Amino acid sequence: MAASISLSSLFDDVPVGLGHLEYAEPYTYDTYLKMPFNAGVNGFYLLVGLYWLRQANKQTMNKNFFTLMSTMSIIYACVQFMRITRQTRFWGIMDQWVTLPFFGLVIAWSWSVIAHHRARQLSPLFICLILFLSVASYLLVIVSPLGFDIALGIHIIACVGCCYRMLLMTPRSSFRSVLRPFILALLACTGFVMLKLCDHFLARHFWIFREVTGHFWSKICDGLQIHFVMRFFQQFNHAFKGTRKLE
Repeated sequence: MAASISLSSLFDDVPVGLGHLEYAEPYTYDTYLKMPFNAGVNGFYLLVGLYWLRQANKQTMNKNFFTLMSTMSIIYACVQFMRITRQTRFWGIMDQWVTLPFFGLVIAWSWSVIAHHRARQLSPLFICLILFLSVASYLLVIVSPLGFDIALGIHIIACVGCCYRMLLMTPRSSFRSVLRPFILALLACTGFVMLKLCDHFLARHFWIFREVTGHFWSKICDGLQIHFVMRFFQQFNHAFKGTRKLE
């Protein structure tokens, strides 16, 4: 659905960063990869997705969520690779759009876990509603040039808040093991945002960022963010080992 809407004229006036001015990495027009580091870093998303897809089969709780998040990481690797190598508006819009459901899924996942540990059952329709609102929030780009940034900011704040609520529910004996991936995911998220925003600044002022740029490292942070979020849920499940299975 998102792909078909992206191909329509609905987003014709939405600003999408394309071409050599968007990235600090040296840009080569006549090669397939355009920017080798920014293209190649998507292999990291692929590795993270494949690792957790294998781990999902070992989970006794939240198996469906682990599988979905892992699959999304693999899909995002392909979408981001196509954006870098094709440099078209369609793939630029898809890249932005696919980013939001990652955070939407974490929100839905955390609500489901919290409800479970309060002896409640979250309706699948409610989970679908959260994911629908997450996907639909991208339409803010039609209203404002900062629509994507606003939607992303809201998603990040909501994710941190929901995961913090889970952290407060953790038994004292397991608190450190759950706190560690929570902090690491938070640091990775900060790196993801800040390194992307400072891509050109870092390249201008620090020679080490002129080839392997801030954008590259922001994507490493993004992949680590996905990894540590799933580690957070895994450790939280271990803290409550023995409770009934949660799909």
